[in-house]
Amino acid sequence: MLLLAACSTLSAQPQQPAAPSSPWDSAARELVAKLAAAGSVRGNGTLSVQNMGSLDAPTAALIEHSLLVQLSAKGFRFVPPVTGVSGAPPPSALANQPAIDIRVTLSENLNGLIWIAELRTPSGKKIVMLPVAVPPGISANEARPIPLLERTVVWRQAEPMLDFAMVGAAPDSAAQLIVLTPERVAFYNFEQGMWRLGASSAVEHAHPWPRDLRGRIEVESGKLSVYMPGIFCTGTVGAQIGLYCAPGEEKLWPVDGSGLVTGAVSQGGSLARLDPARNYFLDPIQSSNGGEPKFARFYSAGLQTAYGGNLAILAGLDASAQLREGGDEIAARFTGWGSDIASLNDTCAAPSPVLVTGTGDDTSIDTIQIYQIADRQAVAVGQPISFPGPVRSLWAASDGKSARAVSQNLQSGMYEASNLSISCNR
Repeated sequence: MLLLAACSTLSAQPQQPAAPSSPWDSAARELVAKLAAAGSVRGNGTLSVQNMGSLDAPTAALIEHSLLVQLSAKGFRFVPPVTGVSGAPPPSALANQPAIDIRVTLSENLNGLIWIAELRTPSGKKIVMLPVAVPPGISANEARPIPLLERTVVWRQAEPMLDFAMVGAAPDSAAQLIVLTPERVAFYNFEQGMWRLGASSAVEHAHPWPRDLRGRIEVESGKLSVYMPGIFCTGTVGAQIGLYCAPGEEKLWPVDGSGLVTGAVSQGGSLARLDPARNYFLDPIQSSNGGEPKFARFYSAGLQTAYGGNLAILAGLDASAQLREGGDEIAARFTGWGSDIASLNDTCAAPSPVLVTGTGDDTSIDTIQIYQIADRQAVAVGQPISFPGPVRSLWAASDGKSARAVSQNLQSGMYEASNLSISCNR
Protein backbone atom coordinates (compact mmCIF):
# COMPACT_ATOMS: atom_id res chain seq x y z
CA MET A 1 0.00 0.00 0.00
CA LEU A 2 2.80 2.38 0.84
CA LEU A 3 4.50 1.63 -2.50
CA LEU A 4 1.29 2.23 -4.41
CA ALA A 5 0.76 5.51 -2.62
CA ALA A 6 4.25 6.66 -3.49
CA CYS A 7 3.78 5.80 -7.13
CA SER A 8 0.42 7.54 -7.14
CA THR A 9 2.02 10.67 -5.68
CA LEU A 10 4.79 10.73 -8.28
CA SER A 11 2.40 10.27 -11.16
CA ALA A 12 0.29 13.12 -9.90
CA GLN A 13 3.20 15.60 -10.11
CA PRO A 14 3.04 17.90 -13.17
CA GLN A 15 5.49 16.98 -15.92
CA GLN A 16 8.20 19.44 -16.98
CA PRO A 17 7.10 21.22 -20.14
CA ALA A 18 9.13 20.43 -23.24
CA ALA A 19 11.50 23.10 -24.49
CA PRO A 20 9.58 25.49 -26.75
CA SER A 21 10.23 25.10 -30.45
CA SER A 22 12.39 27.73 -32.10
CA PRO A 23 12.36 29.01 -35.68
CA TRP A 24 16.08 28.16 -35.72
CA ASP A 25 15.63 24.46 -34.83
CA SER A 26 15.72 23.27 -38.43
CA ALA A 27 18.96 25.11 -39.22
CA ALA A 28 20.51 23.97 -35.93
CA ARG A 29 19.58 20.37 -36.73
CA GLU A 30 21.21 20.62 -40.16
CA LEU A 31 24.41 22.18 -38.80
CA VAL A 32 24.70 19.53 -36.07
CA ALA A 33 24.17 16.82 -38.68
CA LYS A 34 27.08 18.21 -40.70
CA LEU A 35 29.23 18.33 -37.58
CA ALA A 36 28.37 14.73 -36.70
CA ALA A 37 29.29 13.68 -40.24
CA ALA A 38 32.65 15.46 -39.94
CA GLY A 39 33.55 13.90 -36.57
CA SER A 40 32.09 12.43 -33.42
CA VAL A 41 30.16 14.81 -31.15
CA ARG A 42 29.28 12.12 -28.59
CA GLY A 43 30.72 12.72 -25.12
CA ASN A 44 31.57 15.58 -22.79
CA GLY A 45 32.27 18.84 -24.52
CA THR A 46 32.08 22.62 -24.58
CA LEU A 47 30.06 24.85 -26.89
CA SER A 48 30.67 28.53 -27.59
CA VAL A 49 28.63 30.69 -29.97
CA GLN A 50 30.04 33.96 -31.31
CA ASN A 51 27.63 36.38 -32.94
CA MET A 52 29.56 38.25 -35.67
CA GLY A 53 26.53 39.64 -37.51
CA SER A 54 23.52 41.81 -36.85
CA LEU A 55 21.40 39.30 -34.93
CA ASP A 56 20.50 40.60 -31.48
CA ALA A 57 21.66 38.92 -28.27
CA PRO A 58 18.32 37.17 -27.49
CA THR A 59 18.25 35.64 -30.97
CA ALA A 60 21.85 34.43 -30.64
CA ALA A 61 20.98 32.90 -27.25
CA LEU A 62 17.98 31.16 -28.83
CA ILE A 63 20.18 29.72 -31.56
CA GLU A 64 22.69 28.52 -28.96
CA HIS A 65 19.87 26.76 -27.10
CA SER A 66 18.71 25.08 -30.32
CA LEU A 67 22.23 23.88 -31.01
CA LEU A 68 22.52 22.41 -27.52
CA VAL A 69 19.23 20.56 -27.93
CA GLN A 70 20.27 19.08 -31.26
CA LEU A 71 23.75 18.20 -29.99
CA SER A 72 22.27 16.47 -26.93
CA ALA A 73 20.23 14.28 -29.27
CA LYS A 74 23.56 13.14 -30.77
CA GLY A 75 25.00 12.20 -27.37
CA PHE A 76 26.75 15.48 -26.61
CA ARG A 77 26.95 16.35 -22.91
CA PHE A 78 27.62 20.02 -22.30
CA VAL A 79 30.28 20.81 -19.67
CA PRO A 80 30.50 24.49 -18.64
CA PRO A 81 34.06 25.84 -18.93
CA VAL A 82 35.91 26.35 -15.64
CA THR A 83 37.60 29.73 -15.21
CA GLY A 84 39.81 31.15 -12.52
CA VAL A 85 39.93 34.61 -11.02
CA SER A 86 41.60 36.08 -14.11
CA GLY A 87 39.11 34.47 -16.48
CA ALA A 88 41.58 31.82 -17.70
CA PRO A 89 41.15 28.15 -16.75
CA PRO A 90 43.19 27.14 -13.69
CA PRO A 91 45.97 24.57 -14.22
CA SER A 92 43.90 21.84 -12.56
CA ALA A 93 41.08 22.38 -15.08
CA LEU A 94 43.37 22.19 -18.12
CA ALA A 95 44.21 18.57 -17.36
CA ASN A 96 40.50 17.64 -17.29
CA GLN A 97 39.24 19.56 -20.29
CA PRO A 98 36.48 17.85 -22.27
CA ALA A 99 37.59 16.03 -25.39
CA ILE A 100 35.10 17.89 -27.62
CA ASP A 101 35.25 21.63 -28.28
CA ILE A 102 32.64 23.15 -30.61
CA ARG A 103 32.87 26.81 -31.66
CA VAL A 104 30.11 28.30 -33.77
CA THR A 105 30.29 31.67 -35.55
CA LEU A 106 27.02 33.30 -36.64
CA SER A 107 27.94 35.30 -39.73
CA GLU A 108 26.14 36.64 -42.79
CA ASN A 109 26.59 37.88 -46.32
CA LEU A 110 24.48 39.39 -49.09
CA ASN A 111 22.76 36.08 -49.85
CA GLY A 112 21.73 35.26 -46.30
CA LEU A 113 23.01 33.99 -43.00
CA ILE A 114 26.10 31.77 -42.77
CA TRP A 115 26.88 29.65 -39.73
CA ILE A 116 30.42 28.33 -39.41
CA ALA A 117 31.21 25.61 -36.88
CA GLU A 118 34.62 24.40 -35.80
CA LEU A 119 34.83 20.94 -34.19
CA ARG A 120 37.98 20.17 -32.21
CA THR A 121 38.58 16.64 -30.98
CA PRO A 122 41.71 14.58 -30.18
CA SER A 123 41.58 13.28 -33.76
CA GLY A 124 41.90 16.75 -35.28
CA LYS A 125 39.96 19.84 -36.31
CA LYS A 126 37.09 20.10 -38.78
CA ILE A 127 35.25 23.18 -40.08
CA VAL A 128 31.79 23.08 -41.62
CA MET A 129 29.74 25.91 -43.09
CA LEU A 130 25.97 26.18 -43.51
CA PRO A 131 24.03 28.86 -45.44
CA VAL A 132 20.87 29.57 -43.45
CA ALA A 133 17.63 31.00 -44.79
CA VAL A 134 15.96 33.65 -42.67
CA PRO A 135 13.01 31.96 -40.90
CA PRO A 136 9.46 33.22 -41.63
CA GLY A 137 8.42 36.13 -39.49
CA ILE A 138 11.92 37.61 -39.26
CA SER A 139 12.71 40.57 -41.49
CA ALA A 140 15.59 39.83 -43.84
CA ASN A 141 16.85 43.40 -43.53
CA GLU A 142 16.85 43.09 -39.75
CA ALA A 143 18.50 39.66 -39.80
CA ARG A 144 21.52 40.52 -41.89
CA PRO A 145 23.47 43.55 -43.09
CA ILE A 146 24.49 44.13 -46.68
CA PRO A 147 28.29 44.34 -46.85
CA LEU A 148 29.56 47.06 -49.15
CA LEU A 149 33.16 47.57 -50.18
CA GLU A 150 33.66 51.32 -50.42
CA ARG A 151 36.40 53.16 -52.30
CA THR A 152 37.59 56.68 -51.50
CA VAL A 153 40.09 58.27 -53.90
CA VAL A 154 42.53 60.42 -51.92
CA TRP A 155 45.08 61.37 -54.59
CA ARG A 156 45.63 61.38 -58.37
CA GLN A 157 48.82 62.05 -60.32
CA ALA A 158 50.29 61.44 -63.77
CA GLU A 159 53.60 60.10 -62.45
CA PRO A 160 53.62 56.33 -61.82
CA MET A 161 52.73 55.60 -58.19
CA LEU A 162 53.80 52.50 -56.24
CA ASP A 163 52.25 53.07 -52.82
CA PHE A 164 51.06 55.76 -50.43
CA ALA A 165 50.42 56.36 -46.74
CA MET A 166 48.41 58.90 -44.78
CA VAL A 167 49.54 60.29 -41.42
CA GLY A 168 47.16 62.11 -39.11
CA ALA A 169 47.79 65.62 -37.87
CA ALA A 170 49.96 66.14 -34.78
CA PRO A 171 50.31 69.15 -32.46
CA ASP A 172 53.43 70.31 -34.30
CA SER A 173 52.57 69.21 -37.86
CA ALA A 174 49.69 69.00 -40.32
CA ALA A 175 48.27 65.80 -41.73
CA GLN A 176 50.57 64.26 -44.33
CA LEU A 177 50.19 62.22 -47.48
CA ILE A 178 53.32 60.24 -48.41
CA VAL A 179 53.53 59.06 -52.02
CA LEU A 180 56.10 56.57 -53.32
CA THR A 181 57.14 56.75 -56.99
CA PRO A 182 59.94 54.87 -58.76
CA GLU A 183 62.45 57.65 -58.10
CA ARG A 184 61.30 59.57 -55.03
CA VAL A 185 59.19 59.82 -51.91
CA ALA A 186 56.98 62.92 -51.88
CA PHE A 187 55.57 64.44 -48.68
CA TYR A 188 52.35 66.45 -49.02
CA ASN A 189 50.88 68.56 -46.20
CA PHE A 190 47.17 69.21 -45.85
CA GLU A 191 46.84 72.99 -45.93
CA GLN A 192 43.80 75.16 -46.61
CA GLY A 193 41.68 72.19 -47.62
CA MET A 194 44.11 70.66 -50.12
CA TRP A 195 47.33 68.68 -50.34
CA ARG A 196 50.44 70.78 -51.00
CA LEU A 197 53.90 69.43 -51.70
CA GLY A 198 56.10 70.05 -48.67
CA ALA A 199 59.25 68.07 -49.50
CA SER A 200 60.56 65.18 -51.53
CA SER A 201 63.49 62.82 -51.19
CA ALA A 202 65.15 60.78 -53.93
CA VAL A 203 65.29 56.99 -53.72
CA GLU A 204 68.89 56.29 -54.66
CA HIS A 205 69.65 52.99 -56.39
CA ALA A 206 72.76 51.83 -58.24
CA HIS A 207 71.03 49.32 -60.56
CA PRO A 208 68.11 49.74 -62.97
CA TRP A 209 64.71 48.84 -61.60
CA PRO A 210 63.04 45.60 -62.79
CA ARG A 211 60.30 45.91 -65.39
CA ASP A 212 57.40 45.24 -63.01
CA LEU A 213 58.46 47.48 -60.16
CA ARG A 214 56.91 47.11 -56.71
CA GLY A 215 57.24 49.24 -53.59
CA ARG A 216 55.69 49.51 -50.17
CA ILE A 217 55.44 52.20 -47.47
CA GLU A 218 54.95 51.49 -43.77
CA VAL A 219 54.56 54.17 -41.09
CA GLU A 220 54.56 53.35 -37.39
CA SER A 221 55.06 55.71 -34.43
CA GLY A 222 56.54 58.41 -36.67
CA LYS A 223 59.01 56.02 -38.30
CA LEU A 224 58.91 55.67 -42.08
CA SER A 225 60.01 52.47 -43.83
CA VAL A 226 60.20 52.23 -47.63
CA TYR A 227 60.67 48.86 -49.33
CA MET A 228 61.97 48.68 -52.90
CA PRO A 229 63.66 45.84 -54.83
CA GLY A 230 67.16 45.60 -53.33
CA ILE A 231 66.74 48.93 -51.49
CA PHE A 232 65.48 49.75 -48.01
CA CYS A 233 64.89 53.33 -46.84
CA THR A 234 64.19 54.63 -43.36
CA GLY A 235 63.16 58.07 -42.23
CA THR A 236 60.80 60.14 -40.14
CA VAL A 237 57.53 61.90 -40.75
CA GLY A 238 56.00 65.05 -39.33
CA ALA A 239 57.79 68.35 -38.89
CA GLN A 240 61.24 66.77 -39.26
CA ILE A 241 61.41 64.90 -42.55
CA GLY A 242 64.34 62.74 -43.50
CA LEU A 243 65.01 59.66 -45.64
CA TYR A 244 68.08 57.42 -45.79
CA CYS A 245 68.37 54.61 -48.38
CA ALA A 246 70.83 51.74 -48.46
CA PRO A 247 71.20 48.37 -50.24
CA GLY A 248 68.73 45.90 -48.75
CA GLU A 249 68.53 42.90 -51.05
CA GLU A 250 67.96 40.52 -48.14
CA LYS A 251 65.51 42.83 -46.37
CA LEU A 252 62.24 41.04 -45.58
CA TRP A 253 59.04 42.80 -46.61
CA PRO A 254 55.92 42.83 -44.43
CA VAL A 255 53.23 40.65 -46.00
CA ASP A 256 50.15 39.02 -44.52
CA GLY A 257 50.13 35.28 -44.01
CA SER A 258 53.52 34.12 -45.30
CA GLY A 259 54.97 33.96 -41.82
CA LEU A 260 52.99 30.78 -41.35
CA VAL A 261 55.29 29.20 -43.90
CA THR A 262 58.61 30.66 -42.81
CA GLY A 263 57.88 31.39 -39.17
CA ALA A 264 59.06 34.98 -39.67
CA VAL A 265 56.51 37.21 -38.00
CA SER A 266 56.90 40.84 -36.98
CA GLN A 267 54.66 43.17 -35.02
CA GLY A 268 53.17 44.54 -38.20
CA GLY A 269 52.61 41.17 -39.84
CA SER A 270 54.48 38.35 -41.54
CA LEU A 271 57.67 38.74 -43.53
CA ALA A 272 58.99 37.47 -46.86
CA ARG A 273 61.82 38.29 -49.28
CA LEU A 274 61.09 39.92 -52.63
CA ASP A 275 63.09 38.64 -55.58
CA PRO A 276 64.99 41.85 -56.51
CA ALA A 277 64.94 41.00 -60.21
CA ARG A 278 61.25 40.02 -60.28
CA ASN A 279 57.97 41.19 -58.78
CA TYR A 280 57.16 38.19 -56.57
CA PHE A 281 58.13 36.96 -53.13
CA LEU A 282 60.20 33.90 -52.28
CA ASP A 283 59.25 31.87 -49.24
CA PRO A 284 61.47 28.91 -48.27
CA ILE A 285 59.61 25.66 -47.60
CA GLN A 286 61.66 23.08 -45.72
CA SER A 287 61.93 19.83 -47.69
CA SER A 288 60.74 16.65 -46.00
CA ASN A 289 64.07 14.83 -46.51
CA GLY A 290 66.12 17.56 -44.85
CA GLY A 291 67.74 18.71 -48.08
CA GLU A 292 67.88 22.18 -49.59
CA PRO A 293 64.66 24.16 -49.07
CA LYS A 294 62.36 24.73 -52.00
CA PHE A 295 60.72 28.08 -52.62
CA ALA A 296 57.10 29.06 -52.88
CA ARG A 297 56.71 31.97 -55.27
CA PHE A 298 53.75 34.28 -54.72
CA TYR A 299 52.63 37.83 -55.42
CA SER A 300 50.76 38.53 -52.17
CA ALA A 301 49.39 36.75 -49.11
CA GLY A 302 46.55 36.82 -46.62
CA LEU A 303 46.26 35.49 -43.09
CA GLN A 304 43.07 33.93 -41.68
CA THR A 305 42.67 34.41 -37.93
CA ALA A 306 39.04 33.40 -37.34
CA TYR A 307 39.74 29.72 -36.71
CA GLY A 308 42.95 29.50 -34.73
CA GLY A 309 45.16 31.70 -36.91
CA ASN A 310 46.90 28.92 -38.83
CA LEU A 311 45.57 29.44 -42.35
CA ALA A 312 47.57 31.34 -44.96
CA ILE A 313 46.54 32.18 -48.53
CA LEU A 314 49.25 32.73 -51.13
CA ALA A 315 48.35 34.34 -54.46
CA GLY A 316 50.41 32.37 -56.95
CA LEU A 317 51.82 33.21 -60.35
CA ASP A 318 49.10 31.29 -62.25
CA ALA A 319 45.86 33.23 -61.49
CA SER A 320 45.13 30.95 -58.55
CA ALA A 321 45.69 30.97 -54.81
CA GLN A 322 46.84 28.31 -52.37
CA LEU A 323 45.27 27.76 -48.96
CA ARG A 324 47.96 26.50 -46.58
CA GLU A 325 47.26 24.97 -43.19
CA GLY A 326 50.53 25.47 -41.33
CA GLY A 327 53.90 24.77 -42.97
CA ASP A 328 53.79 23.72 -46.61
CA GLU A 329 50.56 21.68 -46.65
CA ILE A 330 48.26 22.87 -49.44
CA ALA A 331 44.69 22.38 -48.24
CA ALA A 332 42.88 23.92 -51.24
CA ARG A 333 43.33 25.95 -54.41
CA PHE A 334 41.17 28.85 -55.55
CA THR A 335 41.11 29.62 -59.27
CA GLY A 336 40.15 32.83 -61.02
CA TRP A 337 41.93 35.07 -58.51
CA GLY A 338 44.15 38.03 -59.34
CA SER A 339 47.66 38.60 -58.07
CA ASP A 340 46.80 40.98 -55.21
CA ILE A 341 44.97 39.95 -52.05
CA ALA A 342 44.70 41.50 -48.58
CA SER A 343 43.16 40.22 -45.33
CA LEU A 344 41.08 42.49 -43.11
CA ASN A 345 39.74 42.11 -39.57
CA ASP A 346 36.31 43.62 -40.24
CA THR A 347 33.70 41.03 -39.20
CA CYS A 348 30.75 42.88 -40.72
CA ALA A 349 31.03 41.03 -44.03
CA ALA A 350 32.59 37.80 -42.75
CA PRO A 351 35.15 36.57 -40.24
CA SER A 352 38.56 37.65 -41.60
CA PRO A 353 37.37 38.79 -45.05
CA VAL A 354 39.88 38.65 -47.91
CA LEU A 355 39.99 41.28 -50.66
CA VAL A 356 40.89 39.82 -54.06
CA THR A 357 41.63 41.58 -57.37
CA GLY A 358 40.45 40.34 -60.74
CA THR A 359 42.45 38.47 -63.39
CA GLY A 360 42.66 41.21 -66.03
CA ASP A 361 45.91 42.51 -67.50
CA ASP A 362 47.33 46.02 -67.76
CA THR A 363 44.95 46.90 -70.60
CA SER A 364 41.65 46.03 -68.89
CA ILE A 365 39.50 47.33 -66.05
CA ASP A 366 39.78 45.59 -62.70
CA THR A 367 37.62 44.62 -59.73
CA ILE A 368 38.08 43.86 -56.05
CA GLN A 369 35.81 41.26 -54.41
CA ILE A 370 35.32 40.28 -50.77
CA TYR A 371 35.74 36.55 -50.06
CA GLN A 372 35.08 34.47 -46.97
CA ILE A 373 37.21 31.37 -46.41
CA ALA A 374 35.55 28.50 -44.54
CA ASP A 375 35.55 24.71 -44.79
CA ARG A 376 38.40 25.01 -47.34
CA GLN A 377 36.10 26.93 -49.67
CA ALA A 378 36.10 30.52 -50.90
CA VAL A 379 32.69 32.23 -50.96
CA ALA A 380 32.14 35.64 -52.55
CA VAL A 381 30.56 38.09 -50.10
CA GLY A 382 28.68 41.19 -51.26
CA GLN A 383 29.22 42.86 -54.62
CA PRO A 384 32.64 43.65 -56.18
CA ILE A 385 33.71 47.20 -56.85
CA SER A 386 35.06 48.19 -60.27
CA PHE A 387 38.12 50.25 -61.15
CA PRO A 388 38.54 52.13 -64.47
CA GLY A 389 41.82 50.29 -65.04
CA PRO A 390 44.23 47.78 -63.49
CA VAL A 391 44.90 47.69 -59.76
CA ARG A 392 48.67 48.06 -59.40
CA SER A 393 48.99 47.33 -55.68
CA LEU A 394 46.81 46.32 -52.74
CA TRP A 395 47.99 46.32 -49.11
CA ALA A 396 46.07 45.94 -45.85
CA ALA A 397 46.38 48.79 -43.35
CA SER A 398 48.29 48.08 -40.15
CA ASP A 399 45.07 48.01 -38.10
CA GLY A 400 43.41 45.53 -40.46
CA LYS A 401 40.28 47.66 -40.73
CA SER A 402 40.94 49.03 -44.22
CA ALA A 403 43.21 48.61 -47.23
CA ARG A 404 44.94 50.92 -49.67
CA ALA A 405 45.01 50.40 -53.41
CA VAL A 406 46.90 52.05 -56.26
CA SER A 407 45.25 51.80 -59.67
CA GLN A 408 45.64 53.38 -63.09
CA ASN A 409 42.76 55.01 -64.94
CA LEU A 410 42.94 53.81 -68.54
CA GLN A 411 40.94 56.77 -69.86
CA SER A 412 42.89 59.57 -68.19
CA GLY A 413 46.19 57.72 -67.67
CA MET A 414 46.28 59.03 -64.10
CA TYR A 415 47.39 56.92 -61.16
CA GLU A 416 44.87 56.90 -58.30
CA ALA A 417 45.42 56.22 -54.60
CA SER A 418 42.33 54.86 -52.84
CA ASN A 419 41.33 53.81 -49.36
CA LEU A 420 39.08 50.72 -49.19
CA SER A 421 36.77 49.94 -46.30
CA ILE A 422 33.80 47.68 -45.59
CA SER A 423 30.46 48.98 -44.37
CA CYS A 424 27.24 47.08 -43.66
CA ASN A 425 24.14 49.04 -44.57
CA ARG A 426 20.68 47.73 -43.77
